[in-house]
Amino acid sequence: MAESECEMKRNKKVVVIIFVLLFYILAIVETMNVNNVYTVQSLLKDTAVLEKLYFVVQIITGVGLILGAVIGVWQYYLSTKSEIIKQKTEAVQKSIDLAEYYRANILDLYEALNYVYQETGMNKIIKSINPDKMKEFDEAELFNNLAPQQIEEIRNINRSTDLINALMKMEMVFGVDLGIKSHMRMKKNGEDEEIQINTSAVLRRYGNCIVSEVLNRLEYFAMHFEHNTADETVVYQSLHQTYINLIQLLYFEISCKNSKGHKKYYTNVIGLYNKWFERYKNKRTNSTIKDRQSVTKGTVVNKLN
Repeated sequence: MAESECEMKRNKKVVVIIFVLLFYILAIVETMNVNNVYTVQSLLKDTAVLEKLYFVVQIITGVGLILGAVIGVWQYYLSTKSEIIKQKTEAVQKSIDLAEYYRANILDLYEALNYVYQETGMNKIIKSINPDKMKEFDEAELFNNLAPQQIEEIRNINRSTDLINALMKMEMVFGVDLGIKSHMRMKKNGEDEEIQINTSAVLRRYGNCIVSEVLNRLEYFAMHFEHNTADETVVYQSLHQTYINLIQLLYFEISCKNSKGHKKYYTNVIGLYNKWFERYKNKRTNSTIKDRQSVTKGTVVNKLN
């Protein structure tokens, strides 16, 4: 296929060259005929006709150069436009692929996390924070947004039996395997038997397999949009609600990671969150009619005609 296309281009160039040569010959012959000169020998003896022929050739060459320049500029414009469309198409396609990644790798964990936060009451504490004050996602901001007793309450929940019970329910409801059964054993207490759970192992697994895993996946997802390899406007309308809710839900975990004197974690997650939350706020202030009119599909690629 590529060879045939190259052959066609070569053939076109040959045709153009032949056409130009024929045009030059025709112009020379016509100029000689107008001046009643019919042989090359007569032409070489007639200086006046030679000068006229020279000017004709110069004019034709000048027109040809102008046409060549115009065609070159037009081809450059078309190739540039084609490249822009290609880049937009690739960015849009990448965004569509990332939307599928989000559905397959993040939404399930979001539902599971949301369930755990509601079961343990952590959700109420996080929701007491004004979302407008969730910007930097670091410890300094966290201590400004929550009272010390609230922070201590979350920490206590994160090592409590209430969390263990919520995780056991989550395993059954959402099918997320934390391997809790492997950390359970029966212990005899007299004639009775009681179940003992290695809570520290379960909590570590929860932190690694749920919290850290979803944050790492979110960072991968957001990185493409923050570095402009994908177009975030394409997926905003479909994903912004769950994305904003999930990042707000994880505000405590992200902020605790970003303590003083450490490099900041999850910068792409935070950057995309701030961008989408600001857009969400601006649209929320509009009337219902304006909201409906402002619904957008994001970037739509225009095909090159």
